[in-house]
Amino acid sequence: MTPEREGGGLQPMLEIQELRRNGVVELALRGELDQPGAELLRSVLNEMLADEVCDLVLDMHGVEFMDSAGLGGLLDVAKAYRAKDCTITLRAPSLHVTRVVQEAGVTGYIEVEEH
Repeated sequence: MTPEREGGGLQPMLEIQELRRNGVVELALRGELDQPGAELLRSVLNEMLADEVCDLVLDMHGVEFMDSAGLGGLLDVAKAYRAKDCTITLRAPSLHVTRVVQEAGVTGYIEVEEH
């Protein structure tokens, strides 16, 4: 069950930690990438793009669940990155996340790097 936040709405069950290594920005995700998580991630990624962070790695190994809302959020932002000649790479996604991305046929917009 996803808890409600004050004032209504669902609380994201997603944690995002920013890491910077050798000029590369990596966001480590942990939890569920569902509707509330997608909204949170979309907001963070749009801020990164506005701050001109062009190439971004999303460490997905901590994502336990991703649904169509999560995929849609990723895809929306990936298209915006691509329009600016930037990339988003998913690193170490679970089998479930990999399957969702592959079955949706969006690997042309979102790069997947397995580790």
